[in-house]
Amino acid sequence: MYRRVKEIKYHRRQDNRVVFNRFREHFLTRHYPDDPSAEYLFKKDLKKLSANFSKLFFFQYSLFSKYWFHKHIYSAIVLSGETENINERIRQASVNGSILYLPNHQAHIDSMIISWIANQIGVPQPMFYAWSTLARRRSSYLMPMVNACLLDREIMDNRFKPADPFRDTLKYRAGYSVLINEYLEFMLAKGIDTLIYPEGGRSYSGAIRDARIKRIFKSYANFKIK
Repeated sequence: MYRRVKEIKYHRRQDNRVVFNRFREHFLTRHYPDDPSAEYLFKKDLKKLSANFSKLFFFQYSLFSKYWFHKHIYSAIVLSGETENINERIRQASVNGSILYLPNHQAHIDSMIISWIANQIGVPQPMFYAWSTLARRRSSYLMPMVNACLLDREIMDNRFKPADPFRDTLKYRAGYSVLINEYLEFMLAKGIDTLIYPEGGRSYSGAIRDARIKRIFKSYANFKIK
């Protein structure tokens, strides 16, 4: 077992306060001046979006998955790459900046396998973005504790319509994108490795479909540490 190559400290309330202040400056004051309803709703959005990582819970969750629920999958994992020292290259990439993981199958087990590999290599558990529809009932509380950022599908996916007419507007959707950008940039600047699913569908042929969470890719591609 390797020691972790970098330590990430999570302060959810403090981080959210900083992110929301930036969001207020860049969007809220301009488009929703003196509107307590908009501020309340966007704060709720950020609370649902932000990860609430728990080392103890993740450790317990990982053990349960490795030794019981997915034990046969974990025993079959083979880490390979173009060079023999792939482990060291991954560790060095994590030290130099943020690693972007791109699994091509959207499921809970993808994030757990990558998290397990990260733990074996000694790099931090990545933050991962997922549709809020993946988190139902109890998992909506548990998923953020393993570093999941739950994206509101009603706002980001045009195939869905929010029940609240106030949120079902182009201006609010644009604001939600700005909020995600602010949060993602803040976390990337801290050097937090990130997992993003390229697309949300599955196919029998294995073909990759169009990306569903395009705004996250755009945010990551345009990110620069200021």
